[in-house]
Amino acid sequence: MAVYALPTELICQVFTELASPSDFFNLQLASKSFNAISDVPSVRRAFLEKLFTPSRKHIFATTKEQWSDETFKGICAFLESSNIKPAYTDIRLVIQQVPTSHFCNFLYPSNDVKRAILNLFKSQALPAQSSKPLTIPTLDNDILAQAEYVVYQEATSHMAPRRIFYNVTLKKDSDKFSRDQHFYAIFHHIDCLVAFDDDLNMHAGIPQYKDESIITSAAWESLLSSESVEINNMPTAGGPRRMPVGEEAFSCTLEDLPKPEKPKPCLLRTFSNCELLNDIAKGGLKKGQQFDYVFMYEHEDDDSICMEFCTADDGAVTPRGYLLMTENNIKWQ
Repeated sequence: MAVYALPTELICQVFTELASPSDFFNLQLASKSFNAISDVPSVRRAFLEKLFTPSRKHIFATTKEQWSDETFKGICAFLESSNIKPAYTDIRLVIQQVPTSHFCNFLYPSNDVKRAILNLFKSQALPAQSSKPLTIPTLDNDILAQAEYVVYQEATSHMAPRRIFYNVTLKKDSDKFSRDQHFYAIFHHIDCLVAFDDDLNMHAGIPQYKDESIITSAAWESLLSSESVEINNMPTAGGPRRMPVGEEAFSCTLEDLPKPEKPKPCLLRTFSNCELLNDIAKGGLKKGQQFDYVFMYEHEDDDSICMEFCTADDGAVTPRGYLLMTENNIKWQ
């Protein structure tokens, strides 16, 4: 009997028994009816539960962290509703594929499930050095917050670099929150952040950056105007990526990877045909001055953002001035 002639219940069972997301995707394309079956959330969840059961057992064997069946099913439901195609069988690696927006929008069945999902990053966290606290920003002159752990995620073609901080305490008044406000975890992007307090309630905010007398968000609305913006998210230096890619990486576990470290700085964006909206001392730049390009990239030695103002003359791109924008505060939503 051809698989097309099987009852729907048996076809659903075939989907849940497949060995990889690629097999699932290929069977999904076999016919319109198969595509419809593959889109049923319960079928997708059952497939992920089977796919990640070995990872669940491996995590317990190596870390002694044990999830109840309800928590495990909740984690798989979270991943299913994110619509990602898992690139790994280790659930601690797959979680890195999930965009931050999904952590905000998912309806968590319980706080136990929510905490377990947030904790999936913790195994790759870098602790604060005993001699120097982990601060936001890393510069010591105007500390916004202090954290116990941080997870660095490399930029990809689909996602900007992301940091996840754990056990975070504000060190200055910040809009609606006062000094000493504590957060369980903060997802930190260049242009936005999502914080979960100790009760796991979510709060969203926009980082504010400062250099010289200029204070602005990463939209740079008070710094420059431009005709176009290209999102790059590419390392400024070569070298192998920590996270493997491709079919050969599918079965690897967290323990197979190099130890976590701070990733290489990235070129984040390129602004073209720009006009400066403020005077800048570094380079003697003046309000109204025109630039062919403004490059926005992560500073190599700390977490400030470098804005490099350049002109293009006879094919040569020449730097004319710069700013080092350091996170100064948070505008909470």
